[in-house]
Amino acid sequence: MDGSTDQFIAALQGDAAVAFAIAGELKVAPDWAAPSRSLPVHLIYFVTENAFVGQVRGRSIRVEAGSLLWVLPNVPHALWIEPGEPAFSVRYFRVGIDRDGRSLGIGEDVVLVED
Repeated sequence: MDGSTDQFIAALQGDAAVAFAIAGELKVAPDWAAPSRSLPVHLIYFVTENAFVGQVRGRSIRVEAGSLLWVLPNVPHALWIEPGEPAFSVRYFRVGIDRDGRSLGIGEDVVLVED
């Protein structure tokens, strides 16, 4: 692991708390899109079928089957399926982690782990 991930894991010890966690699995419609937004939670998407694209703080991304996307709290992002591409399936997690009322991060805006 890199140093920022180590710092994040260390921050979870002590008085840090998981405020809530939501998880699920879904297959979206071919015209699916999540317009530009910033959410106060960690968003973790593991794509199990096909792909989607997007922008995270202006950085273009493509997330394909077998890849994991982790968007940190309060980071602007937009996600969508390119026209003509099939719907994708994803396992998703939304986690609110906080320490003294502050969201915890790992020092990066986005983590993309590709297969």
